[in-house]
Amino acid sequence: MRTPEYDDGDDIQVAVIRDWPALLAFADGAELPDDDRRLIAVAAGLATGQPVDMRAAVAVRGQGHVRCLAEAMVIATGYHMKYEVTATPRLTTRYAKA
Repeated sequence: MRTPEYDDGDDIQVAVIRDWPALLAFADGAELPDDDRRLIAVAAGLATGQPVDMRAAVAVRGQGHVRCLAEAMVIATGYHMKYEVTATPRLTTRYAKA
């Protein structure tokens, strides 16, 4: 077995979604924060080609959500093998003070 060059040995948690409309319906009815609901909409849009209001989708709070959106775009465009989304010292310092 060949280990991919990006494998750092840590376990990777992954979810396989086969029914995106069902996930969207669940998200609409569940008590989820709006930020999470918007992230699910972006993921569904990337997976299915359904249009997503990107202006609303990027109106998220918090560094974690922004990073998830950036990583989703990197993966969806096929650049995940070339680029890694990492925090910069400036960003880390800014959020440490907040």
